[in-house]
Order: sequence, then structure tokens, then C-alpha cells
Amino acid sequence: MNKLLEINKAILENKLDYSHYTLARYINENIAEATEFCLWLSILVNVEINRGNVCLEISSIPHKIKELGWSGYPENNELLQQIESSPVVGKGDDKKPLIIDNNKLYLNRYYHNEKNISKSLLSMTGASSAEIDIKTINKLFAGDDTPNYQKLAAIISSKHQLNIISGGPGTGKTWTVSKILAILIQQQKTIGNFKIKLAAPTGKAAARLSESIQKLRGEMDLDDSIKNQIPDEAVTLHWLLGIHRYTHRPRYHKQCPLACDLLVLDEASMIDQQMMAAVCAALPTECKLILLGDKDQLSSVEAGSVFADLCGGMTQTEFNRDQQLWIKQLLNYDLPIHQSDFTLADHVVVLQKSHRFDEFSGIGLLAKSINQGDSGQCIKQLKSTDLFSTVIWSQNDESVLPAKLKQQAGKTYIPMMQADSINEVFKLFHQYQILSAVWKGPTGVDTINNQIETYVKIKQGLEVHTEFYAGKPIMMTSNVYQYDIHNGDIGIIWPDNSGQLKIWFEISEEEYRSLSLSQCPEHKTAYAMTVHKSQGSEFNHILLILPYTETAVSTRELFYTGITRAAESVEIWGSEAIIKSTIRQKTLRVSGLMERLKDHH
Repeated sequence: MNKLLEINKAILENKLDYSHYTLARYINENIAEATEFCLWLSILVNVEINRGNVCLEISSIPHKIKELGWSGYPENNELLQQIESSPVVGKGDDKKPLIIDNNKLYLNRYYHNEKNISKSLLSMTGASSAEIDIKTINKLFAGDDTPNYQKLAAIISSKHQLNIISGGPGTGKTWTVSKILAILIQQQKTIGNFKIKLAAPTGKAAARLSESIQKLRGEMDLDDSIKNQIPDEAVTLHWLLGIHRYTHRPRYHKQCPLACDLLVLDEASMIDQQMMAAVCAALPTECKLILLGDKDQLSSVEAGSVFADLCGGMTQTEFNRDQQLWIKQLLNYDLPIHQSDFTLADHVVVLQKSHRFDEFSGIGLLAKSINQGDSGQCIKQLKSTDLFSTVIWSQNDESVLPAKLKQQAGKTYIPMMQADSINEVFKLFHQYQILSAVWKGPTGVDTINNQIETYVKIKQGLEVHTEFYAGKPIMMTSNVYQYDIHNGDIGIIWPDNSGQLKIWFEISEEEYRSLSLSQCPEHKTAYAMTVHKSQGSEFNHILLILPYTETAVSTRELFYTGITRAAESVEIWGSEAIIKSTIRQKTLRVSGLMERLKDHH
């Protein structure tokens, strides 16, 4: 009997797609003793990876196989034995396609990635500095806040090799790390050349980090000898690691580590497991690592939720008892924070206070309710007139959406086409952004972009098939390293001084560079973008459109990420039922990383 028959049937019925099929086909062709059950195991693990999970819980296998329509799986009491005796499943360093560990089933590569990340980060927890420059810390973090979490972040970053700083938008993560850089440079003065590298997962995030550090460096009351050593150029992780565009292999790895004493990674919640494993492999033995991110934001597009796992599920700063006593001696006051015995607790600071919107602002209150999973309170806030200046809730039917899009086109997108300069165009673009949870469907990004583009072309008298026109925003969908362009970067079509249309990219405020249309990378229209693609960005006003029916991507993290892209106001389109189900649906990615860290004691 053809072992792939039932699998092919599941593909035809759209229960599976061909991306889940590759390993099963390889096993079928190369491992003669592989049974049909072996093929299904490989498919199930691939399905989970496509969903963002690192591995498959053994206990979930019967339910998941049944979902896909195969009835030949073993009975529950035989399941574990059958998996362990399978010719495609191994343990530890076995060269088998699948690895079983702690009642979880992994693809071999993902198992070793997880193990290596855990081993690398745990090895960093033992190293600490005896020298703490408390004088400079007190100077740079003056103020009456007790506890001052930004100051605590500076103290632990001075002491530890591994440091994790989590905070929502506007909590001052970049402000804090810029001061930490100055403190560490001052602390290492006697050593000489202290090499620092700054990086982020996307070009957009790297550009924002560079711009912020440049600005903050100029504002510091420090000697120029210190300020001049603070780097102001961040690169993408691909660039940092020298990842080859065709082989995808990094230039820097265990045998050829990066030349740096301190690595700062911003937007760390966007870093997937594969990339984090590559970062850990490339770190020199004594290199300090500072991860900045928001544990409540959307996880990476690819498998894993590394940053959230490293935060250990903590909702606030919680140190181990010994560190609390040490800080009390250093600062001369008790820390009013909880104690924790999580292995990495001493290395994690959760910044609480938002300087973008305070806890009593509409967006701040709503973000807090969403994070707490309190759908009742969230609906109450949305109905409250107190929030109307910053949060608007529309329960309109999807049939009303085209009229809303036309209205917005008249306010923002047609003025972009009629602007006097590229500077004015980008200012208009940053004023307003439409975000959707999905690409396809009546409220999907593709549909919204098509509707707006058709409307503005008609209003401006352009041919419907015109691809490029002045004022059109586009988002890059691939990396082009020779032009320093990255997936997610925004470009706007605009004429140069000779009237030639070009793609313009914003380098920093009021500074731009252009690329000819003939060099245009793969891209999509960007009047609207997905919430995922908006990560690391900020707009004055946001229109967040939730799907009209329940969907797996409409999660608490997506809702929180979407509304917190707004600096001033957000308009939310979605029914009460959809908002409640979205808040209830918390992303829980399956991995063994947090358990490995906790089991270290």
C-alpha cells in the first residue's frame, strides 16, 4: 500500500499543504523501514513549526492526527513506545530526522537550536562584574522614582553578562540602553578599546535604533571621550552575522566569532529561534549581551517565542533574594518588588512607566486591559466616553469599509500625491496608518490596498494599470544587501529634481536616499500593512481593522501590538464578540526553552 496515499488525500482536502510534505517524502524515499506512522509524525512536527511552535507535545498527537483525517495511529498506551522505537526518532545527538525529549517531539535542527541557546545563555549567568560605577549611574539616572526600573536595568547591565530589558512602547528602553552604553564605556576605560555592536531584526528597526542613539548621545552630560565611543549605527542581524544571501549560512559562528565586547539587540521579541541560535553561536565567550524588547508584543513570524521565554512569564521585575540584598546595600533602600527563583530573574528588568502614554491615557488603559486578558474591562473602556479623544471604537459592518477608506484617501493619500516635497510626503505618511490582522479577505491588507489605490488613481486621473506614481507608498518584501534594503522597509515613489520617478527611503528625520525604479526590489503597496509588519514602527494615528470572523491570527498580542503603534489615537474596527475572542486568544507557543532554563537549578 502507498504510505503517502492518506497524506496526499489530506493535501487535496486542504488539511495540509506541500510545505508540510517535504520531510515525509524524504523519509519515504530514504528510510526503508519507515512506517506510515513515521511519515505522519514528520508531518505533524512540520505543521507545528508552520504555526510558530518549536516542537510537538506528545500528548497532543492523537487529537492532531485525527484532525487531519488519519485513523491508523496507535492507541494512547502504545503511543510513546511506538514513537521511541520509530526508525526516524532519536534522542540527544542521534542523527535522526526527529528527536524526542521531555515528552516533546522536535525536528533535529530545532532541538539542537533550543539546546544551544539554553546552554549559551545559562553559561552567561555565572559571569558578573565586581566593579559597579554607581557614581555615573546615579548621575545619569537622577530622580525620585523608587524603584527606578531604568536605573535597575543599568545596575544589572553593569553587573551581569546577560541582560534582558522588557517594556512596552514609550517605557524608555532605548533611552535606558544609551545611558547603559555610556556607563559600560566608563567602566571599561582602563581596558582600552571596548567594542560595541548594535543590531535589530529588521532594517526599519535598525534605522530607528540608530536615529534614537544618535539623538540621545548628543543630549548626555558626559565627556566627549565617552560620548564619541557610543556607536550610533545599528545593523540588521543578517548583516551583523554576515548571512549569505544564497546559502543562508552565517560568516560568524562558533569557530569564527564576532569581534565585540558588547552586543545590543533591539526588538528582540521579533527574533525567531533559528536566528537566536545563530547569534548565540557567534558571541565571543566574554561578550556582554543586552536584549531589548516587549514580552507582550507579537512573537517572531518564524518558529519560537525566545524573548518571552527568557522573561520566564514574569509580569514585573522579580529578583532572587541575594540580588535584592546586594541592591539594597548599593542604593541604601529596600526594593518593593517580588522575589523569584527563576534562573534568569536576576537578569530581567521589566520597565513599567510609559512616557508615550501614561497609565491613565486611553491607549495606556486599553493596552493594560488587553495584556491582563480582561475582555470585560476592555469593552467597558471602549464604550466609555472618557477615552474618545484617543480611542474610537467602530462596530461597523464590513460593507461600510470602502467609504471609510475613500474618506481617508481624501485626507492623507491624495494629499501625499499632491505634496510639494518628499519631506512633506513622509510627514503625511507617518500621520496615519491602516493595520489589518490578515493579508487576504474583505478586511485583508491586499483588498484594502487595492481599494485605496483604485480610488486615488481615478481621483487623480491616472490610468488604472499605472504601477508607479508620485506619492505611492511601497513596502519591500525581500532583502537587497547591495542597496542596504531590507524586508519591511518603506519606500515612497517621488520625482527627483529632473522629474524622474524614483523610490525614496527615509534615513533619518528629513534625510532621504533614492533608488531608480529599474532597481526596485520585490515589494507590495503599503497604504495598509499587517500588524506583524508594523512592529518597530510608530504612527500618530492608527486604524486597526480586526477580522469579521474568528481567526487563529487574531490574538491578544496582535491587538496589543496594533493599538500601541499609535502615538496619539487609534480607531478600532471590530465587533464586541471579535474583540472578546481576540483578547481571550493568547499566543502560547510550544517550546522547551523555558523548562530548560527552569530545570537548571
